[in-house]
Amino acid sequence: MIGLVIIAWAHGCIGIHFWLRIRPGYPRLAPWLLGAAVALPLLALVGFLTGAQEVQVLATDPEWIMERAIAENWPGLDTVETLTTFAIWSMPSAIAFILLLIGLRELLHLRRRMKASVRIAFFDEQPVTVPRGTSVLEASRLAGIPMPPCAEGGAAAPPAGCA
Repeated sequence: MIGLVIIAWAHGCIGIHFWLRIRPGYPRLAPWLLGAAVALPLLALVGFLTGAQEVQVLATDPEWIMERAIAENWPGLDTVETLTTFAIWSMPSAIAFILLLIGLRELLHLRRRMKASVRIAFFDEQPVTVPRGTSVLEASRLAGIPMPPCAEGGAAAPPAGCA
């Protein structure tokens, strides 16, 4: 927790520095602002650690713990058991849900690909599935099936045997 506070504070200080660096009075105030940027979180963390030490000492007294439990309305044992069960099952449930969503996304993607594809059967060859809009010549090349030269197109006159 302390590490996150330090990271967040440093991130904020860097952002404020880049925002203020173009202001005319900033170079004169920069050393004072730097001192405040270091002192404020340092004093906050010292207070946090001092409070933690005080609670650690007070927690050795069972009466103090009971007073805190009543004053702060701590949950009973049945509630703790329910929360523990929930905590145990929440992570596997979340992982299962995420995996389910990924699986559904993949199924939808596969369905879209299958709908957007065409199956072409070449004489004695295996049928080839290609994306919709692919020419027969491109499909034959993708499948490694040789085509006669007249299928190539682009010639001024078709070669002999292609008419």
